Amino acid sequence: MRWTIIGLLSLILWCNGGVGGAIAETIAPSPSASVNVAPSVTPPPIAPISIRATPTSAPSPSTSSAVTQSTSPSISTPAIRSLSSAPAWTEADKRELDQLRLEDQIRRIVRDSLSRSPDVQDRIELEVDRAFERTTTILNVLLAILTGIPILVALFVWLLRRSVISQLVGEVRTQLEKEIYGELKTQKTSAIQEIEKNKAASVTQLSQIVKEAQAVLDELKIQIKIANDELDGLKSQAAFQIETMVSDAENVKAKTMQELASLLPHSTQDSISPELQPRIGRLTHVLDNLKSAIPQLTFTANDYIKQGNALFFESRYDDAIATYDKAIQLDPDLYEAWFGKASSLVVQQHYDDALDAYHRSLELNPDSVEAWFGKGTVLRKLQNLDEAIVAFEKASALKPEDMRIWLSQGNVLMEHQSYDKAIAAYDQALAINPDGIKAYLGKIEALRMMERIEEAIATCDTALNVNRDDPELWYAKAICFAMQANSPSATHALACAIRYDATYQDRACDDPMFFPIRDTPEFRMRVSQTPKAD
Repeated sequence: MRWTIIGLLSLILWCNGGVGGAIAETIAPSPSASVNVAPSVTPPPIAPISIRATPTSAPSPSTSSAVTQSTSPSISTPAIRSLSSAPAWTEADKRELDQLRLEDQIRRIVRDSLSRSPDVQDRIELEVDRAFERTTTILNVLLAILTGIPILVALFVWLLRRSVISQLVGEVRTQLEKEIYGELKTQKTSAIQEIEKNKAASVTQLSQIVKEAQAVLDELKIQIKIANDELDGLKSQAAFQIETMVSDAENVKAKTMQELASLLPHSTQDSISPELQPRIGRLTHVLDNLKSAIPQLTFTANDYIKQGNALFFESRYDDAIATYDKAIQLDPDLYEAWFGKASSLVVQQHYDDALDAYHRSLELNPDSVEAWFGKGTVLRKLQNLDEAIVAFEKASALKPEDMRIWLSQGNVLMEHQSYDKAIAAYDQALAINPDGIKAYLGKIEALRMMERIEEAIATCDTALNVNRDDPELWYAKAICFAMQANSPSATHALACAIRYDATYQDRACDDPMFFPIRDTPEFRMRVSQTPKAD
């Protein structure tokens, strides 16, 4: 590295020397440019001095001065004058003095020529630039060489190391192969002999194991055959027992269904006596236990209908609807299932679903009085009075002797404000059952709404002849007298109603039908006192 730095410095100095030589060459006399100098004294003839001019950039004054001063040693003008005035000049001194004068004149001429010639200055600057460019290029090359030398050396060392390692590995491998090959050959022979011995022993052991396994397999086959025979016997026995149980369960189910059929009314719209409720509950419980204990037990659609009816009268309406749905799944065209489902939905106040079920039941049985009656009841709940009236008319036409239909028809006609038709319906109900208090009350209200008060009072008297202990009849009669502003008769009838049911006293205080007589002394006194009924 030290020698490399020394070489680099030498190269830089050489380059600087090249620059100086170029400058000297630039300012050296040239035949292409000559300047004639006239001597101030009588000198010997001097050959013309020529200066070479090359088109370059104009040098600076400092550069020109430096070049001029580097040409020859400088002698000042006063020195020349002092020499010329000195006494006893020899011929040689004169020649030397003339020479000095001539050189001084040449220097002035050169300096003036340089200051007036831009080409010379340009040439000097160009040569200086070339010299520095060459120096910079050489320095860059040297730097690149110096940078690449360590890489090349490292590469050479790596290649050399790799070659040495490869050679060593080859020699070691050769040596190991020679030493290990023999040992491996010996071990191979020993291993083959050992394997042959183990193979023979293994074959013998496997043969023994196969014989033992075959014996065990034969024994297992025998045992499996015995087990299969026993299992077939158990299956047959179990199947027989299951068939017996199912048969017994079917018998129990049939008896239960028969008993339910004897206890249940014909329709879900009929009533049932409270004494039958526990028996029906016990029978439905038996059916539930049979279904859970014996899944193989089959139920027909009619069985589900009977069970659904029993659940309906137990007030288990959700279970009843689920049971009716099972019957519908087995037979979608079963009228009784749809009708029972509709009745259960009505009790739960699911009127829209109940109406759909009644529609389906009437599609299956258009002459069903119960279905028309149920549909009319649902339509009345939904305030669809026109269709409700049509449904009740259908029911009454199919079964005119049913007082319940006429009574419901009269009630819906009252809500429809068809009072004449309502009175006619109530009269039909009373013709079937003259003791129907609800029919009397409906007719009284219809007459009162038509302001036929005398007829309403007469109807009250007829109903009271049937049942004088009914507080609702007395209260209806009191309202009729109040509408006539007959305070004594109204307060007397009201007192009779309060006698049988004290709640009518508070009811009368807030009832606007008594406004015509509210402020009369009789009304106030009779409301607070309870006389005996006639």
